Formats: sequence, C-alpha cells, structure tokens
Amino acid sequence: MICSRGSRPSSAHSRSNPMPDRIFDGNKLRDYRVIRRMSQSDLAAALDIRTNAVYRWENGLATPPQERLPGIAAMLGADLDELFPRPAPPNLADLRCDAGMRQSDTTRYTNSMSPMPIRAAEQGRRALSDEAVTALARAYNVTRAELLAAQRRSFGFDQPAVPEQTAPTAPTALVAQGARARRGDHPSAGTRVEPGRQEQAGRQSKEMPAQAATTIAEKIAYLRAELHGGTGPSDADLAVAGNGRGGPAVLTERLVRELRTGRRTTAPDGVLDALALAFDVPPVYFRSSDPGVHRLVVSARAVHNEFTIMAARGGEQEISREARDQLRDFISDTMAEILGTGEDEPRTP
Repeated sequence: MICSRGSRPSSAHSRSNPMPDRIFDGNKLRDYRVIRRMSQSDLAAALDIRTNAVYRWENGLATPPQERLPGIAAMLGADLDELFPRPAPPNLADLRCDAGMRQSDTTRYTNSMSPMPIRAAEQGRRALSDEAVTALARAYNVTRAELLAAQRRSFGFDQPAVPEQTAPTAPTALVAQGARARRGDHPSAGTRVEPGRQEQAGRQSKEMPAQAATTIAEKIAYLRAELHGGTGPSDADLAVAGNGRGGPAVLTERLVRELRTGRRTTAPDGVLDALALAFDVPPVYFRSSDPGVHRLVVSARAVHNEFTIMAARGGEQEISREARDQLRDFISDTMAEILGTGEDEPRTP
C-alpha cells in the first residue's frame, strides 16, 4: 500500500503541490545491497516480499511504498536520510511513513476504531486532538513539537524543521533540584542545573533561570526553551491543544500570542489552565509564582519526556518487575521528601 498523503487543503495558506516524498533511487539501492553482500532474494526474504519486487525497484520499474523505506534502510544497515533523502521537512504523513506505518496502523496507538481523524489531519482538514498528538508523537518516536510542526505543514503552512533537542536532566538531578527548591536555595551563577537546556532559545535568553520566570510570558518562554528547543508549538497549535478536551474554547491564536509576547500580562484561571493543558504541565505552573515549583514541574516533564521516548522504543522491556517496583518506591519516597508530608500545614476542619 502506497503511503497516501491525500489532497491538500483549499485554504489560502495551502500549497498547490504536496510536499515531496523521500527520493528513491534504484541504482543507489542496488549499490547498498551489493556492499552488504546481499542478493536480491536475501533482501526480499528479509522484507517478506517477492524477489521480483526488489528487481523491479532496482531497475526503475516500480517504487516501494514510502512506509517501506525505513525497513529497507534498516535491513541494509543504512541511514534512512542518506539512502532515501527528503528535500523538505516532513508533514504528518511523512512522519507516519518514517515510522513504517499505514494509516490503519495508527489506531492501535490512538485507541480509536477508525483512522479517519489521522486521514483528516494529514489532508489538512481537521487538527488532531491533544491526546492524539501525544500518542502519535510516541508512536512515531518524535517530540510533540516536531509532530505539531508537521501538522502545520499538512495544513499548508511553511514551518521550519524543529531543532534537535539535547538529553533532559537525569532523575538524580531532578531530585537535587527539587530538594534545593524546597529549601529555598538557588543555584550559583554559572551552574547549569535546569533540565533539557537547548542550544537555541528563540528570542528569549538561553540562560533565563526559573526564578526569573514571574510573568506569563516568561513562564511560556521558560517552557519553550527547556522542553521545546526554544521554538515550541505555534500560537495557533497551542490554542488548539488548550481547547482540545471539550468545554468552552478559551484560547485563541491572538490571545496566546499576546500572552507569549507580554502584550497581555494577566489572564483568568481558566485561560491559565488551558495554557497548562497546551504545554502538558499541571495548572500550578502558571498559577504559582514560586520558582521552586517551576523548576520541579519542568524537571519532571523533561524526565517524563525522556522515558516516554525510551518506552516507545521498547526500552521498558529491559527493566525487570523487581526493578520497576523498587523504582516506584524510590520515586514515591523522593517526591514525599521533596514536597513534605504536609504535617506543618493547617488542617482543614
């Protein structure tokens, strides 16, 4: 089955032509196969296809479906982008094909009965729900920012590639930061303790510490710098994500832009909660002015993102049940130590 991209949207922002597929060169495929000392029948057997299909590919008589290309590259021990380069950043269909999936395969990850929402998003007709964005990002092994950028391209908008992110802070650093936050300590100048520090931070300073994030704009900038490589989802995507779970639509692209740029400095709790939903952080992040809370939330989200990627790659299978139980106890005890027992707080009658 060829990896279909469907038709493009008819809006004024849409492009007249679909984004190009990965470039397939039969001669290049043959060269890689020969270097690997594989016969056509060997490659065909590895891909569970007929030998004639490989013959047709290499001689320019046919082209493999786009979702086949990752498997071919893997069997030849080749880098996907090197063997089958793509001349433009990916849209939603491209990400799915890079994961080796058909549209029908996505339902197991979105827990839906039909791939129609995926098809509609790939054709630029209806945006994915926030839950689907998270589920597909995990399934496609990309970040939410990368998937949201791909969705924008599917709707016909020019969207640059999302910069690669560095590894988030390790869990041990999360514990240390949380303990400092509870004691009220602040990192010394020049100490790098914030999680997931990126090489780029957009228009905001790359060194903005959590304790400086007091306004809504600064809190948004801190999340974009620490979790999204300084770029983050667009204002329109944030509005869609914040309104994505039903109820009244409280966010608009214009409102998000005004809050992000500081043109609007206050917002009701409902708007703050929608922003938190859009960034996938608890509401306390935007409601609280405590820098310790900000550091702890961002650290936890960075660690969660890292282990979510590991789980998507099957990494959780390497952890035994006994080890998982010990880790749960350790995390529970550590968070109790960081947050306190609440015994010194006034009790509610």
